[in-house]
Amino acid sequence: FHGDDWDEYYQVLNRFVPTGGMLFVVFIGFVKICVLNVVASRFFDKAQQVILPDMWTQMMDESNKQGQIAERFRDFYKKLDSDNNGVVSVEELLVHRESEAICAEFLALGIDLRKCDDFFELLLLTSDNTKYIEIDTFVDACMRLKGTATSMGMHTVLAETRSMRRMQTDQNFREKHFQTEAMQRLDALISHLNPH
Repeated sequence: FHGDDWDEYYQVLNRFVPTGGMLFVVFIGFVKICVLNVVASRFFDKAQQVILPDMWTQMMDESNKQGQIAERFRDFYKKLDSDNNGVVSVEELLVHRESEAICAEFLALGIDLRKCDDFFELLLLTSDNTKYIEIDTFVDACMRLKGTATSMGMHTVLAETRSMRRMQTDQNFREKHFQTEAMQRLDALISHLNPH
């Protein structure tokens, strides 16, 4: 209060109102704590903004983290390659899918496979080769399964499903057209062979 000592105001308030002095001390303490809180919060806000990495650093960190995870899957792929020929064959997958240790290792890598069979069948379906699974196919499948489903991933699956449905519809149309032509030719042949 204008540079005056607070004791003077305290003495005046305490003399006329017995609880006035106590209320004055509580008020001064409250004001000091509020001012200190505001100043400290502004300081911590600025410090936190300085400490946070910029967008480029965050992207690089995420890229490095994804690279490390992919490398762990590559190492795991090498464990699945029992005969050390550089590829995991269908036979090796069939042997490993019965192993609880392999399913446990998937869990340790962040992929919760309730049924390893489903995952191995999915690998075989997505592979270009029917005799072995390439390392890139394996790592890609594992990276897609790690974590939660994203909106982009769900839309990709939806688009692929629509594409497959469209191809199936086209195939059904071609088959129906072929059946109709075959029936017309059979009818023509029967009528030609059996003139009434």
